Amino acid sequence: MSLVVHKYIPNLSKLEPLHETNYRHWSQRLVIFFEQLKVDYILFNTPAIEQVENSTSVPTYPDATKAKFEKENKLVKGYMLSHMANNLFDLFVKDKFAKSI
Repeated sequence: MSLVVHKYIPNLSKLEPLHETNYRHWSQRLVIFFEQLKVDYILFNTPAIEQVENSTSVPTYPDATKAKFEKENKLVKGYMLSHMANNLFDLFVKDKFAKSI
């Protein structure tokens, strides 16, 4: 007999979009959500840039493969951007990493 364990993942549909006055509440809710999805490392680790001999920059990815990191970075960035007011969305949509948002 196998045991199925269901994780509780909060419903973000009721989360107010980020605007000028609710950053603390908004950010804490999203961090909790990302912790439950086990992608919170995206917010705290970005690829380190290493200089190689031919003077090009090469990113190194902590705790993940490049493909996994890129996929989960896109997921986190998408959630963050989709829960922002339009004026803030326009400011952050061009950022490459979720951490920089």
